[in-house]
Amino acid sequence: MPAFDLDEVEAAFRHFWHTGMIREDWNAWSDLFTEDVIYDERVLGPMRGRETIRQWIVPLMDQYGEIYGVYDWHVADPTGRVVFRMVNRRDHPSGKGVLDFPGVTILQYAGDNQWSREEDYWAEKLGIHQFQEYEAALKEHGKAYTAHFYLGANHGFHNDTTPRYDEAAATAPEPAAKRSGT
Repeated sequence: MPAFDLDEVEAAFRHFWHTGMIREDWNAWSDLFTEDVIYDERVLGPMRGRETIRQWIVPLMDQYGEIYGVYDWHVADPTGRVVFRMVNRRDHPSGKGVLDFPGVTILQYAGDNQWSREEDYWAEKLGIHQFQEYEAALKEHGKAYTAHFYLGANHGFHNDTTPRYDEAAATAPEPAAKRSGT
């Protein structure tokens, strides 16, 4: 495995975090990956290639713009490996408090401010529970919202590099179910 100057790896990680989690510029964030990146999202499925990641992350973060990442810690080493823990957070609709679920990411630095691999691990059940709490709080506080559910589509249905890909579900103009509330 190649060796990198640790200061370079640390600077690249700060740029990665700032571009995505602080600026929320998901197009620029996608450009921080190599063209042949392997992105393993343990719940949604594996993805290959920078453009595949861009096609996934830009609309996803637009749809879930109320979620933001809160940095907890990271470690980096000269092999270019960076492991970090973050919290996926939504502000409570009451204006008081937050709703969180944790995640851990492993990155592999490729040099020239680019990453060749990302592995995401997040607590799926806690993420679902957080959404259920969020939806209940939206209702309780009279906030308008729309939630889209693609019933039976399986995780990763949008990702044509996984065996779970379902073209009909991925290209459907409307979700199988939609809930709205105020």
